[in-house]
Amino acid sequence: YIFSASFDSGDNSQWDSEQDTGTLLDFPSWRTLAAIPGAATPYRGGYCMRITPGDTNAHTVTEADLNIADTATAWLRFALFISNNFAATADDIFNIYEWQSTGPVVEACISLQITAATDIVDIGIADGTEVSSGFTQISKGVWHQIEALCTCDVAAGSDGILELYVDGIQVQRVTGFNFAAAITDGVLGTLNTLSTTNAGYHL
Repeated sequence: YIFSASFDSGDNSQWDSEQDTGTLLDFPSWRTLAAIPGAATPYRGGYCMRITPGDTNAHTVTEADLNIADTATAWLRFALFISNNFAATADDIFNIYEWQSTGPVVEACISLQITAATDIVDIGIADGTEVSSGFTQISKGVWHQIEALCTCDVAAGSDGILELYVDGIQVQRVTGFNFAAAITDGVLGTLNTLSTTNAGYHL
């Protein structure tokens, strides 16, 4: 592993920085979660990161050790739990992970999509700032293993590759694109949400 975090310090100290304007991100222990009906215990260890949506601010942690050089390939894995009451009053697509280059510039992302009429949640991966197609439905109320492969291509060869896996099954593969620059940071959390996505939480 180049970088691993379990949040067992009960804070963001394993990461380089945190952005949480509006204070919707915290690091609860299993004791806190156990008191919430239907909540999950942390996937690994005694703590996890929780985001309760409700505004348009970013609520993220950032790590520079998740960098990817030009022509290199790196794997990413994290556990994701979406509460059963996660809901929105307007359709929304927002990022839960971003590969960023210097600037910062979003080179690629993993997004969630929530449909207001049904509160169904989908996940997808894309080159650029937001996923627009290729989504796969993801169930609420259970932990999922989210894995992604990213091959960085800064040259003009259009050899960039992204792959998305949910619980060990490949659900999406995107090929043939270029990055503007090498990846300098990995950003985990929520970015670009609508204020109407404002019920429930995810871990």
